[in-house]
Amino acid sequence: MNIGTYKANKHNTIRYDGSDIEYPYSLDVQYHLDLNPNHPNSIYQQIRQSYGDLDFSLTNDSYPLDMRYKFGLDFGGHLGFKTDESSMIFVDVNFANLTTSDAFTFEVDDPATQTSQPDIKVESIVGEEKRLNINLGYHIGLGEDPDATPYLELGGNLTSTRVEENYLIVQEKKYTLTRFSKNLSQNSIYRDVDFGGVGYGAFIGGGFRYRMSEQFVFDFGGNFLFTKINLGPDFHQKFKPHGAFYLRILWS
Repeated sequence: MNIGTYKANKHNTIRYDGSDIEYPYSLDVQYHLDLNPNHPNSIYQQIRQSYGDLDFSLTNDSYPLDMRYKFGLDFGGHLGFKTDESSMIFVDVNFANLTTSDAFTFEVDDPATQTSQPDIKVESIVGEEKRLNINLGYHIGLGEDPDATPYLELGGNLTSTRVEENYLIVQEKKYTLTRFSKNLSQNSIYRDVDFGGVGYGAFIGGGFRYRMSEQFVFDFGGNFLFTKINLGPDFHQKFKPHGAFYLRILWS
Protein backbone atom coordinates (compact mmCIF):
# COMPACT_ATOMS: atom_id res chain seq x y z
CA MET A 1 0.00 0.00 0.00
CA ASN A 2 1.21 3.53 -0.86
CA ILE A 3 0.15 6.84 0.62
CA GLY A 4 1.84 10.18 0.08
CA THR A 5 1.72 13.40 -1.86
CA TYR A 6 1.97 14.32 -5.55
CA LYS A 7 3.20 17.69 -6.84
CA ALA A 8 2.30 18.39 -10.46
CA ASN A 9 4.17 20.80 -12.68
CA LYS A 10 2.31 24.08 -13.22
CA HIS A 11 2.61 23.77 -17.03
CA ASN A 12 -0.83 22.17 -17.44
CA THR A 13 -2.72 24.69 -15.31
CA ILE A 14 -3.30 26.67 -18.50
CA ARG A 15 -6.36 24.44 -18.86
CA TYR A 16 -7.96 26.16 -15.86
CA ASP A 17 -7.08 29.84 -16.37
CA GLY A 18 -10.41 30.56 -18.08
CA SER A 19 -9.16 32.09 -21.32
CA ASP A 20 -8.87 28.90 -23.43
CA ILE A 21 -7.58 31.06 -26.29
CA GLU A 22 -5.18 28.26 -27.19
CA TYR A 23 -8.02 25.95 -28.28
CA PRO A 24 -9.44 25.91 -31.82
CA TYR A 25 -13.00 26.13 -30.50
CA SER A 26 -14.54 29.11 -28.70
CA LEU A 27 -15.77 27.18 -25.67
CA ASP A 28 -14.13 29.42 -23.09
CA VAL A 29 -15.01 31.73 -20.25
CA GLN A 30 -16.22 34.32 -22.71
CA TYR A 31 -18.67 31.70 -23.93
CA HIS A 32 -20.17 31.61 -20.46
CA LEU A 33 -19.65 35.28 -19.64
CA ASP A 34 -20.95 36.37 -23.03
CA LEU A 35 -21.93 40.04 -23.03
CA ASN A 36 -25.03 39.09 -24.98
CA PRO A 37 -27.59 38.40 -22.22
CA ASN A 38 -29.62 36.31 -24.67
CA HIS A 39 -26.83 33.76 -25.11
CA PRO A 40 -28.40 30.42 -23.97
CA ASN A 41 -25.37 29.37 -21.91
CA SER A 42 -24.33 32.77 -20.59
CA ILE A 43 -23.88 33.30 -16.85
CA TYR A 44 -23.29 36.99 -17.39
CA GLN A 45 -26.62 38.04 -15.92
CA GLN A 46 -26.13 35.87 -12.83
CA ILE A 47 -22.74 37.41 -12.08
CA ARG A 48 -24.10 40.85 -12.91
CA GLN A 49 -26.70 40.38 -10.17
CA SER A 50 -23.90 39.43 -7.75
CA TYR A 51 -22.49 42.89 -8.37
CA GLY A 52 -25.79 44.65 -7.71
CA ASP A 53 -26.97 44.69 -11.37
CA LEU A 54 -23.81 46.47 -12.50
CA ASP A 55 -22.22 45.69 -15.86
CA PHE A 56 -18.71 44.23 -15.92
CA SER A 57 -16.05 43.50 -18.50
CA LEU A 58 -12.96 41.31 -18.93
CA THR A 59 -9.52 42.26 -20.24
CA ASN A 60 -6.35 40.32 -20.95
CA ASP A 61 -5.33 41.06 -17.37
CA SER A 62 -8.46 39.37 -16.01
CA TYR A 63 -7.00 35.90 -16.38
CA PRO A 64 -4.37 34.42 -14.03
CA LEU A 65 -0.89 34.09 -15.48
CA ASP A 66 0.85 31.79 -13.02
CA MET A 67 -1.55 29.17 -11.68
CA ARG A 68 0.06 26.35 -9.72
CA TYR A 69 -1.11 22.97 -8.49
CA LYS A 70 -1.27 22.43 -4.76
CA PHE A 71 0.24 19.32 -3.21
CA GLY A 72 -2.30 16.54 -3.73
CA LEU A 73 -3.12 13.37 -1.82
CA ASP A 74 -1.60 10.35 -3.58
CA PHE A 75 -2.54 6.77 -2.69
CA GLY A 76 -2.50 3.33 -4.28
CA GLY A 77 -0.74 -0.02 -4.42
CA HIS A 78 2.67 -1.55 -5.14
CA LEU A 79 3.26 -5.06 -6.50
CA GLY A 80 6.71 -6.52 -7.08
CA PHE A 81 8.42 -9.75 -8.16
CA LYS A 82 11.90 -10.40 -6.82
CA THR A 83 14.57 -11.27 -9.38
CA ASP A 84 17.13 -11.77 -6.59
CA GLU A 85 17.56 -10.77 -2.93
CA SER A 86 18.12 -7.07 -3.69
CA SER A 87 16.28 -6.47 -7.00
CA MET A 88 12.75 -6.73 -8.31
CA ILE A 89 10.41 -5.83 -11.15
CA PHE A 90 7.41 -3.87 -9.88
CA VAL A 91 4.31 -1.91 -10.82
CA ASP A 92 2.82 1.04 -8.93
CA VAL A 93 -0.79 2.18 -9.41
CA ASN A 94 -1.56 5.49 -7.67
CA PHE A 95 -4.47 7.93 -7.64
CA ALA A 96 -3.92 11.65 -7.07
CA ASN A 97 -6.46 14.42 -6.39
CA LEU A 98 -5.20 17.81 -7.55
CA THR A 99 -6.44 21.38 -7.13
CA THR A 100 -5.26 24.69 -8.57
CA SER A 101 -6.63 28.16 -7.83
CA ASP A 102 -5.75 31.77 -8.52
CA ALA A 103 -7.20 35.26 -8.80
CA PHE A 104 -9.64 36.23 -11.55
CA THR A 105 -10.36 39.93 -12.08
CA PHE A 106 -13.56 41.67 -13.17
CA GLU A 107 -13.81 45.33 -14.10
CA VAL A 108 -17.19 46.50 -12.79
CA ASP A 109 -18.78 49.70 -14.14
CA ASP A 110 -20.17 51.53 -11.13
CA PRO A 111 -21.70 54.95 -11.95
CA ALA A 112 -21.63 55.82 -8.24
CA THR A 113 -17.83 56.06 -8.18
CA GLN A 114 -16.21 59.49 -8.38
CA THR A 115 -13.76 58.49 -11.12
CA SER A 116 -14.21 57.22 -14.65
CA GLN A 117 -12.20 54.11 -13.83
CA PRO A 118 -14.05 50.82 -13.27
CA ASP A 119 -14.00 49.08 -9.90
CA ILE A 120 -11.57 46.16 -9.85
CA LYS A 121 -13.09 43.05 -8.28
CA VAL A 122 -10.71 40.19 -7.53
CA GLU A 123 -12.40 36.80 -7.35
CA SER A 124 -11.22 33.16 -7.51
CA ILE A 125 -10.96 30.65 -10.34
CA VAL A 126 -10.48 26.98 -9.39
CA GLY A 127 -9.62 23.76 -11.18
CA GLU A 128 -10.07 20.26 -9.78
CA GLU A 129 -8.45 17.23 -11.38
CA LYS A 130 -7.77 13.52 -10.91
CA ARG A 131 -4.71 11.63 -12.11
CA LEU A 132 -4.00 7.91 -12.31
CA ASN A 133 -0.27 7.14 -12.38
CA ILE A 134 1.03 3.72 -13.42
CA ASN A 135 4.76 3.11 -12.98
CA LEU A 136 6.39 -0.03 -14.36
CA GLY A 137 9.97 -0.24 -13.20
CA TYR A 138 13.00 -1.98 -11.76
CA HIS A 139 14.03 -1.83 -8.10
CA ILE A 140 17.75 -2.02 -7.24
CA GLY A 141 18.79 -2.51 -3.62
CA LEU A 142 22.03 -0.66 -2.79
CA GLY A 143 22.90 -1.85 0.70
CA GLU A 144 24.34 -5.08 2.05
CA ASP A 145 22.01 -5.29 5.05
CA PRO A 146 18.82 -7.07 3.84
CA ASP A 147 16.80 -5.56 6.74
CA ALA A 148 17.77 -1.89 6.19
CA THR A 149 18.38 -1.05 2.55
CA PRO A 150 18.58 2.15 0.49
CA TYR A 151 17.45 1.64 -3.08
CA LEU A 152 17.12 3.09 -6.57
CA GLU A 153 14.09 2.69 -8.87
CA LEU A 154 13.57 3.60 -12.53
CA GLY A 155 11.17 2.79 -15.34
CA GLY A 156 8.30 3.99 -17.50
CA ASN A 157 5.19 5.94 -16.58
CA LEU A 158 1.63 6.25 -17.88
CA THR A 159 -0.55 9.07 -16.50
CA SER A 160 -4.29 9.30 -17.13
CA THR A 161 -5.64 12.80 -16.44
CA ARG A 162 -9.26 13.87 -16.03
CA VAL A 163 -10.61 17.34 -15.35
CA GLU A 164 -13.32 17.14 -12.70
CA GLU A 165 -14.43 20.77 -12.60
CA ASN A 166 -13.43 24.34 -13.44
CA TYR A 167 -15.35 27.15 -11.76
CA LEU A 168 -15.39 30.74 -10.53
CA ILE A 169 -16.17 31.95 -7.01
CA VAL A 170 -17.77 35.38 -7.35
CA GLN A 171 -19.04 37.17 -4.25
CA GLU A 172 -18.99 33.79 -2.44
CA LYS A 173 -21.16 32.16 -5.13
CA LYS A 174 -19.99 29.32 -7.36
CA TYR A 175 -20.29 29.56 -11.16
CA THR A 176 -19.33 26.42 -13.08
CA LEU A 177 -17.38 26.80 -16.31
CA THR A 178 -16.82 23.11 -17.07
CA ARG A 179 -17.78 19.97 -15.19
CA PHE A 180 -17.11 16.35 -16.07
CA SER A 181 -20.33 14.44 -16.70
CA LYS A 182 -21.01 10.83 -17.61
CA ASN A 183 -23.49 12.12 -20.19
CA LEU A 184 -21.11 14.40 -22.07
CA SER A 185 -22.53 13.36 -25.45
CA GLN A 186 -25.89 14.80 -24.41
CA ASN A 187 -24.46 18.03 -23.00
CA SER A 188 -24.17 20.72 -25.67
CA ILE A 189 -22.02 22.96 -23.45
CA TYR A 190 -19.30 20.47 -22.53
CA ARG A 191 -19.36 18.13 -25.53
CA ASP A 192 -16.09 19.41 -27.04
CA VAL A 193 -14.31 20.42 -23.84
CA ASP A 194 -10.81 19.06 -23.18
CA PHE A 195 -11.16 16.76 -20.16
CA GLY A 196 -7.70 15.17 -20.51
CA GLY A 197 -6.40 11.79 -21.60
CA VAL A 198 -3.45 9.39 -21.26
CA GLY A 199 0.13 10.69 -21.29
CA TYR A 200 3.46 8.91 -20.92
CA GLY A 201 7.02 9.36 -19.73
CA ALA A 202 9.66 7.92 -17.43
CA PHE A 203 10.66 8.13 -13.78
CA ILE A 204 13.59 7.70 -11.45
CA GLY A 205 13.42 7.55 -7.69
CA GLY A 206 14.86 6.21 -4.50
CA GLY A 207 14.21 5.54 -0.88
CA PHE A 208 14.89 3.38 2.12
CA ARG A 209 13.36 0.08 3.24
CA TYR A 210 13.37 -1.27 6.78
CA ARG A 211 12.10 -4.74 7.71
CA MET A 212 9.87 -4.48 10.78
CA SER A 213 9.09 -8.19 10.99
CA GLU A 214 9.45 -11.37 9.01
CA GLN A 215 6.52 -10.38 6.78
CA PHE A 216 6.22 -6.58 6.91
CA VAL A 217 8.55 -3.94 5.45
CA PHE A 218 8.37 -0.17 5.99
CA ASP A 219 9.37 1.88 2.94
CA PHE A 220 9.66 5.62 2.36
CA GLY A 221 10.94 7.44 -0.72
CA GLY A 222 10.11 9.56 -3.72
CA ASN A 223 9.93 9.59 -7.51
CA PHE A 224 10.92 12.19 -10.06
CA LEU A 225 8.58 11.77 -13.05
CA PHE A 226 9.31 13.28 -16.46
CA THR A 227 5.93 12.95 -18.14
CA LYS A 228 3.96 14.43 -21.03
CA ILE A 229 0.55 15.08 -19.47
CA ASN A 230 -2.35 14.77 -21.92
CA LEU A 231 -4.13 17.98 -20.94
CA GLY A 232 -4.32 21.18 -22.91
CA PRO A 233 -3.92 21.66 -26.67
CA ASP A 234 -1.68 19.19 -28.48
CA PHE A 235 0.99 21.77 -29.36
CA HIS A 236 1.25 22.77 -25.67
CA GLN A 237 1.80 19.25 -24.29
CA LYS A 238 5.45 18.77 -23.35
CA PHE A 239 7.57 16.52 -21.14
CA LYS A 240 7.77 18.22 -17.76
CA PRO A 241 8.95 17.17 -14.27
CA HIS A 242 6.53 16.08 -11.53
CA GLY A 243 7.23 14.75 -8.06
CA ALA A 244 5.75 12.11 -5.75
CA PHE A 245 6.68 11.25 -2.16
CA TYR A 246 5.32 8.20 -0.40
CA LEU A 247 5.22 5.84 2.56
CA ARG A 248 4.66 2.15 1.87
CA ILE A 249 3.78 -0.84 3.97
CA LEU A 250 4.92 -3.98 2.11
CA TRP A 251 4.04 -7.60 2.76
CA SER A 252 6.62 -10.10 1.58
